[in-house]
Amino acid sequence: MVKNWTKYVLLLLTLITISVRAQYISVNTSYNKDQLVQKLIGANNTCISVSNVTLSGWNFDTGNISDGTTGTGDLSYGFFTKGTSNFDINEGIILSTGKAKAAQGPNDNLQNYYATNWREDQDLIDILTKYNLPTDNILNATSLEFDFIANTDKISFDYMFLSEEYQKTNCKYSDAFAFLIKKADNSEAYRNIAIVPNTTSPVTSLTISGANTCPQNINYFGGYLGIDDPNNSPTNFNGQTKVLNAESSIEKGVKYHIKLVIADHGDSSGRYDSAVFLKAGSFVGSKDIGTDRLISTNNPLCEGDNLTLDATEPGSTYQWYKDGNILSGETSATYTVNSPGKYEVYISNSSCNLRGTILVEYLEKVIVAPTTFTNCDTNFDGNIPIKLDDLNATIITNYKPEFAVKYYQNLTDATLGNANTLPNNWSYNTDITIYVRVENGFCSLEIQPIEFKLGTTLNLLTNEATPPSICDDDLDAIKSVNLKTFEPFFTTDNSVSITYFNSENDAKNNVNPISSTQNITSTGTYFLRFEKANFCPNWAKITVNIKAPKASTDLQNKTICKNTTAEVDAGTNFIYYKWSNGTEGETLHNATYGIGTHYVELTSTNGCVYKQSFTISEAVDPVIDSVIEQGNRITINVSGGTAPYEYSLDQINWKTSNIFYNLNRGIQKVYVRDSKKCSITEYEFSIIKLLNAITPNGDGLNDVLDYSDLRVKKEVKILIFDRFGKKIFSNKNSTSYIWDGTENGRPLPSGSYWYVLEWTEPDTNTKVTYKNWIILKNRD
Repeated sequence: MVKNWTKYVLLLLTLITISVRAQYISVNTSYNKDQLVQKLIGANNTCISVSNVTLSGWNFDTGNISDGTTGTGDLSYGFFTKGTSNFDINEGIILSTGKAKAAQGPNDNLQNYYATNWREDQDLIDILTKYNLPTDNILNATSLEFDFIANTDKISFDYMFLSEEYQKTNCKYSDAFAFLIKKADNSEAYRNIAIVPNTTSPVTSLTISGANTCPQNINYFGGYLGIDDPNNSPTNFNGQTKVLNAESSIEKGVKYHIKLVIADHGDSSGRYDSAVFLKAGSFVGSKDIGTDRLISTNNPLCEGDNLTLDATEPGSTYQWYKDGNILSGETSATYTVNSPGKYEVYISNSSCNLRGTILVEYLEKVIVAPTTFTNCDTNFDGNIPIKLDDLNATIITNYKPEFAVKYYQNLTDATLGNANTLPNNWSYNTDITIYVRVENGFCSLEIQPIEFKLGTTLNLLTNEATPPSICDDDLDAIKSVNLKTFEPFFTTDNSVSITYFNSENDAKNNVNPISSTQNITSTGTYFLRFEKANFCPNWAKITVNIKAPKASTDLQNKTICKNTTAEVDAGTNFIYYKWSNGTEGETLHNATYGIGTHYVELTSTNGCVYKQSFTISEAVDPVIDSVIEQGNRITINVSGGTAPYEYSLDQINWKTSNIFYNLNRGIQKVYVRDSKKCSITEYEFSIIKLLNAITPNGDGLNDVLDYSDLRVKKEVKILIFDRFGKKIFSNKNSTSYIWDGTENGRPLPSGSYWYVLEWTEPDTNTKVTYKNWIILKNRD
């Protein structure tokens, strides 16, 4: 069972390999030179006899020139078949500048074969020189030559040129080949019949090219199948021509010599090979069935025309083809053409097989549709500009650049096709009809009317508006206005698109639009552009005026005592008042308020309303910052409250000076009030009398040193020293401010002592120090 499965797998792989290979051409190099020529002539040997066949190529097995005597080795020539690939020729001869077998697809490697002794061909060089084509580094030439005698007056064969030189940017390297023919007696020079159709130029990789930067005769370029889709390329080349035909008139019965030659060009290493593929059986006699009907030669058929082709040859049979495909049932001597294409007829008789070929192209009939254009004067200058060339593709249904299109003011000129044409940059300002004349060569002429109409302008309620003036309600001399607010003056249609501009010219030309929100100081003039689908635009002007309300100069902020009210007055310069406490009226210009922030809406004679705020504040009590004592004088420093201040020692007698003189010793109070007189602030102070003698004799007079008044001070120190510096009294750790002339309860002797007083003023935190002598006269 395993063996059977192995057989199935091997068979499947074989079938897959055969299927894959069938996508590509196959090359056989076992044919000698005579066999190859017979393949080229095919069944036409009854009317074409061949002799003196020579072949020159390269044998990569032996490394020498091959003369085609035997068909063995890895050669530069061979016979190919297309298999099931999409190659355009079924079978034929390949002549290459490299290995013939390397031409087999896919396009997965560069053909880059070269041999030092494989050189140029002088006949090819001569032909290239004649047509000013590159001849430097012509090498790796392969050629097939033979003599022939034909029983016809014309011969032809089909071929394709393929090359690795086909690169999308190659504009320099030009591998080339030639099909050279002359009489065998050398009575005439070689003629090259492998030429670009309708030219005299030889076929090379540059004269037929689809390169992006230097395309040439692109109609005959077959494409970059090898570059664009390598795996699906039937050959191992980058590009190819279409199937081309080489033909030549000859004299019946005269011997001719033909040479088919190809060679590499461009570098000394033979890189980027090329090959010519010759269709088997295509070397036949030629039957003239007419001149090609081509657009490029100004003799195409016109759309709808027929052309009868006549291939009559006595005693013959016929088969017609179109674009390489057999026309089933078309076996008559004549055929009627009614569509473009390449038409061929194969003629068979007992004497010789012939082939007739003709290319037929058609000029398309022009289709012009009567058209109406409705346009708008978008910039309002009174004219609608039209570039007539821009209308071609719209008016002409099947428009092509080669059509000749002319526009005329009237039908007479259009019919005559004279020079009275309208300029391309034309304009109109009223409904008008003009005429278009369209020609496609000599085949087709169409004249149709073209109508131009003025579009319907969008209707507005007005084109100029001055809305009621707007109040600058915050008195900052500028008002932010949204112009959208005024759109209903012009239109109530919500589908209208509106744009804003600073000038009429900008609005008309639809340039430099501005925001709908604008800041206006006194007067602003703006322009609006209105647009709507299926309507022509319109524009309008708007003037916006700003007016200002007035503020009251009488209305003032007030300060009142706690739990009281005050009357405020806005003055009589307004026509209406509305207070925040609900009071309102034309003449009620004052109101009573308590503490807080309030407002009044003041209406001026111009109708503007200004909302003016005012504040009722609670009076702040004054604060006695300090009382400075200087002997029996004090100076009172006050802050807060509302100046001016008044001062008193008894709350009865008040004065404006903050200095009191000649005060008695002892603790006292000073009183302060501000101009509001809402409250009285008091301050306790003391006048210190400095003593310089005590007599502790019990008589009640100067018995002790008493500084009890210092209790209103901070950090009080009283120190007594004898004349030797010994400290005999201190109030530290004591609340006593009195010294009675003793030390620890023991009376001291009479004499001189000195003392130190220190304290800190509680208001200012100022340190105060007094030092002085004191006399002690004791009771003894």
